[in-house]
Amino acid sequence: MWAEMAGKLSMGSPSPQDRLEDTLTDAVFSALRYLPRQVLAEWLRTVLPPPFSDEIDENAAGTAIFRFWPSLPGGVEPDLVIRVGPLMVVIEAKYLSPFSSRSSRHQLTVEWSHARAVARLEGLRGPIVVAVTADLTEPADIDLARREVALDSGFDGSTSSSGLVTWCPWQSVAEAILRSQAPDWSIGSIALMSDLFELMEKRGVRFVYEGFKLSDWWLLGAAAEAAAERVYPAIAEFAREITASGVERSLLWGGTDVGVVWYESKHPAYTDRWHRNYIQLPFLHTAFGTRLVNRFGLYVLFAFNYQAISVGFWVTPRRHYKYGTAGQGIANWLVSLDPKWMVIESSFWHLPPVPVSRELITTDRVVGRLETGGQLRIERSWSPADVTSTGPIIDALVELSESLEIDGSVLAALEADGALDRSHPAFTPSAAGAQDMLADQLLGSSDEAGDDSL
Repeated sequence: MWAEMAGKLSMGSPSPQDRLEDTLTDAVFSALRYLPRQVLAEWLRTVLPPPFSDEIDENAAGTAIFRFWPSLPGGVEPDLVIRVGPLMVVIEAKYLSPFSSRSSRHQLTVEWSHARAVARLEGLRGPIVVAVTADLTEPADIDLARREVALDSGFDGSTSSSGLVTWCPWQSVAEAILRSQAPDWSIGSIALMSDLFELMEKRGVRFVYEGFKLSDWWLLGAAAEAAAERVYPAIAEFAREITASGVERSLLWGGTDVGVVWYESKHPAYTDRWHRNYIQLPFLHTAFGTRLVNRFGLYVLFAFNYQAISVGFWVTPRRHYKYGTAGQGIANWLVSLDPKWMVIESSFWHLPPVPVSRELITTDRVVGRLETGGQLRIERSWSPADVTSTGPIIDALVELSESLEIDGSVLAALEADGALDRSHPAFTPSAAGAQDMLADQLLGSSDEAGDDSL
């Protein structure tokens, strides 16, 4: 199978769209090939028309033969041909690309016609052509292929053309797997299923809308009410206190005039980030100078997915090439930090951080990360139950700020990057002024828009 895949991808110069399609096809149907064969039987019973669906059992599925990207007469190359007992099933899978045509005939018609010749030679029934697409309803041109099959010279009328060309969405495979999953599945089968589902989710072909459970809807509403009435106001008061008390320690509110920060989009492909899974309070230190662009800063992070309150500093390069000469200094500073500070390369604020081992922090690694636009974070965390006052949080922000100032390598790189002006000190409001500045920001304000790459 892998050799077939390599051969497929090496032919000519496939477009990125074609590669995505071939990779998805290979992953999904290789899973059907290697998972327990009751999955294949379940899927075929779902997508094949009667009487063929009624004849599919685990014995037939257990001896099924898969041929990926076979060459049929006439230079026709469907994505997959499966021989299930005496039946030939032809799979043509599409992800983003449309069906093609040859000599004014639909791609599915051409594949059925040439596969029909092979089936007759080998004494097989069919073929049944199954079109798999990313659509949630059957594409209109599937019916065109059926009408053309009915006019083909190989059509004998024993099976209606609507039964010879069928359609299903990619999601039907995931549904068949879930229906077939059994407690006695091996660890390998479970891992294969998990990997496949992860890929299908990334490609947006895992789930189909099947309605809402009212209990889930009420649960979501109750959580939102609790957050709005208890959690968010507490965070707002927390922010006001840090801002007022932090002025005496040279800490400044570091956001724009829209309040707290949430660096995530609401793209349909990233539903795991739609809910309020974290809130970030942005800060700066007067010793840094004047921030020119929002590419770095101190922060207090309230993470709801993994229940932590964290203090840290983040930097994302603006002009990547400016960090090469500073790499050694930054690497040395990271290694010298107290072990309580984690060095994090992940840019996903809603996920639990995975620290980089100090032994792995080298100049090449730091430069490679920054020169490719990757974010670096330095962070330490507490359980929310342990944060009974803002004092430890302010102390940690000041400690990290002083370390950045004394070492100087990160701030110098930010200045070279055009993100920081160290010749002009940042504005320092009074404690009362800091309270006024936040009064209209923290409650009832919109989120600061951000880039998912942060």
